[in-house]
Amino acid sequence: MKKLILFFLPVLLLLCCNPENSNRQYFTESPEIDLVRRGNAAYAAENWQELRSMYTDNAKIYDNVWDDSLALSPDNFISALQSAADNYTEYTVTDNGMYEMVIKDDGEKWVHNRMLWIGKHKNGMEVKIPIHTSFLIVDNKVAFQANMYNALPAYLADNAQPVASAG
Repeated sequence: MKKLILFFLPVLLLLCCNPENSNRQYFTESPEIDLVRRGNAAYAAENWQELRSMYTDNAKIYDNVWDDSLALSPDNFISALQSAADNYTEYTVTDNGMYEMVIKDDGEKWVHNRMLWIGKHKNGMEVKIPIHTSFLIVDNKVAFQANMYNALPAYLADNAQPVASAG
């Protein structure tokens, strides 16, 4: 009997501790993360229709704000992105951003993304902005998005005074 217990105890421990047999709540690869990656690629390519298709019709986007009265609809958010893009001759988001998905106890799927936005302002200044975004994904669409970043580098580039040449 002792040998039988000694044999089954390690097997039982392996089965209980196997991540595939547990309720995982943290992921670094998932269809939801792929959705966010595709959204970032659509943004960088200025494919606004593709980006818009990733949102629910009633999604709320909190772009560097945390006030319901300032939340944007997907259409207003994309219009703001288009307007901001006009100030840059080129821009991209880093390919090596960090992505993670967490499934909350209530089943909500949240994707968190940290990346570096890099742009060349039309005045020639290079702008770098670290960004943290969080997305609530419902039925493979973004239902809620919160972007947090330091807008100062973009503000400084937008308001830079031309440098007088010495002469």
